[in-house]
Order: sequence, then C-alpha cells, then structure tokens
Amino acid sequence: MPYILLRDDGTQPLFTIDHGVGVGMANQRKDVALVQYFLRNLLYSHKLYRGVALKEPLGPGFDITGIWDSESAAYLKRWEELVYAPGNATFNTPAPFPGTVVPTRRGGQKINEMNQMSRVIFGESLHNALKLPHAFMPDWLRADLFYK
Repeated sequence: MPYILLRDDGTQPLFTIDHGVGVGMANQRKDVALVQYFLRNLLYSHKLYRGVALKEPLGPGFDITGIWDSESAAYLKRWEELVYAPGNATFNTPAPFPGTVVPTRRGGQKINEMNQMSRVIFGESLHNALKLPHAFMPDWLRADLFYK
C-alpha cells in the first residue's frame, strides 16, 4: 500500500510505495496505481524538466488500473529513457534496475525523482494534494492517502 513520508517540518510530502513495481516485483495494486499516476501525469505534461522534454511513448495510452501491464511498462521505459539517458537527462547515468520502481526505504531513487519532478512541474500545492492535471487518482487509492 502506498504511503506518505513527511519531513520533520511537515513540508514536501513524499508519496512512496510499499512494495516494488515492475518486472519481477510484487506489483501490488495500489503501489502500481501510484506509479501509473505519476508516469501518466509526468509524461502527458509535455513539460521541460532539467532540459528534458517529457512526452509519452508512441502507442496506446493507459488507464490507472493498478495492474502492471505492457502499456505501464512502456511508460516506465520511456520515463527511464528520458530521465537517465546519457548526455541529455537528469542523472546522465544508466537507470538502476531498468523496468522497476522500488520503495524509498529500499533506495527508491525513481519514486523519489517522480515526486520531485511532480513538485517542480505542477507546483507544490497540486503535488501535495496529488491533484495533477493529466489523470485522476482513483478513489480507491486516494482514500488510502487522504481522509475527508
């Protein structure tokens, strides 16, 4: 189940996963849905991030279902190519464990970067509320992260 980590001062919440997502990972439904949510919003933004133009891969889009499928894998691969590509991306190093996203407590560089990208591209308030403009978060996921 996804959860939120908070700094001592309560700023900059980090939305993270509890189990791994992607190739050979646990792919628990709500963890997958959070990764899908970030991937869809970031790649559909068509924004520049540290000199990299974000854009979805060719082919069909995907819905936030919580099921890790070929479309989800294609979006993660595209995100990794953009963010980790030598010479023109954020890290300028190969992606660690391609095709996977691990929890923050296990080193989660990718989920942490998705949070940071979301914060920079969409702003603190939209990120902190997870009300990003290119996909709605399913109620069955939102209820685990926020209360009314």
